[in-house]
Amino acid sequence: MVENLGIRINELRKKKGYSQEELADKIGVSRQAVSKWELGKALPDIYNVIYMSKLFEVTTDYILLGNNSELEFTLSDVRKKNKKNIRLKGMAVGIIILMLMPVLANLYQLIQFAIFHQSYTNALNYIFEWPLLGILLIGAALLIINGGFFVKEVFFNETKKKNILKSNLW
Repeated sequence: MVENLGIRINELRKKKGYSQEELADKIGVSRQAVSKWELGKALPDIYNVIYMSKLFEVTTDYILLGNNSELEFTLSDVRKKNKKNIRLKGMAVGIIILMLMPVLANLYQLIQFAIFHQSYTNALNYIFEWPLLGILLIGAALLIINGGFFVKEVFFNETKKKNILKSNLW
C-alpha cells in the first residue's frame, strides 16, 4: 500500500513536470522526504497530502488509496462547476437589473420632479439618461457576457461529449 502511494506521487509529480526538488520546494519539505515517499520508505503527513491534492488537482482519496471511480472528481471539475455557477449568477443579476429598469426610471422621474418641479411625462425616457443608462449597460453586459460564456460552456461541451461518444462507438 505504501509503495502504491509512492508510485502515485511519482506519477503525479512527473505528469506535472516537477522534479523531486521542485515538488519539495512547493510543499515545503526536503527533496529527501519526497524521495522517501516515492520509494515507500516514509509517508507524507496529512497536510502534505492535502497540499499535493490541490497541486496535482486530484482528490486526497486518489493520492492515498488510488480510488479512480466514476464518483471521484478532480479539483478541475469543481472549478468548472464553480465557473458555471458564477456565470449563472452573473446572468441572473443582469436579468434582475434589466427587469428593475422601469422601477428605477419611475423613481428617477419622482426625484427629478421633486428637485426641479418638472420631469418627462414618460418615465421610461430616463432609462437612456445618466445614471440609469450606466445601470442599463452594466445589466446588459452582465447578461450578454455571462450568457455567452455559459452557452459556450454548455453547448460546446455537450457537442464535444457527443462527438467523443460517436467516435468511441465507431
